[in-house]
Amino acid sequence: AINKMKCARTTELRNVFASQIKSLLKSEDKNQQKLGYTAFQGAKYFSSSVKRDIIRGIVEWLRPLQANNAGQIYTIKSVLIGWDILALPVRKDYIDFVFDKLIKRGVNIQNIQLGFEILLKIKPEYEDYSKYFDDILAEIERTEGAAQIKVELKNGLLKLKPSRLNKQNRSFWEKTEKLPLNTVETT
Repeated sequence: AINKMKCARTTELRNVFASQIKSLLKSEDKNQQKLGYTAFQGAKYFSSSVKRDIIRGIVEWLRPLQANNAGQIYTIKSVLIGWDILALPVRKDYIDFVFDKLIKRGVNIQNIQLGFEILLKIKPEYEDYSKYFDDILAEIERTEGAAQIKVELKNGLLKLKPSRLNKQNRSFWEKTEKLPLNTVETT
């Protein structure tokens, strides 16, 4: 409504709108997050600076969350709205959150799937995040653990595999592909 009425062209109203979006996205209530996400998607009159400020606040809010309550789906997805305009440190913090809290320490399949969905859009390279990739592979190789989670981890990793391998990543991707099917089934 704000965009259609062109109220967001007024600096004061735009700032109030940005503040409300931040508040909604930082809520632990899924419905409020969804409302904030939808509003942020439609916030056509926000400058890149305002969008970066909103996203920086979201990433700062996400970082300290524990793995058991990290699956804040709409808040997590809202960062991608302005991904192209983000500074490298904010991107790195967000990618660290996704790898660590959603995937590596993923407490359920939904969080792991959400994490890989995000990473598929961001396309992090093994060379830049090898420690996380290696930790996930080690988790799959562990003898104990839920089989279905291992399946999700392997399938998620394989979706991130680049079309061209190089010296730095070849060994990792070959090892991932060769995981025994009796340990991890592909879907």
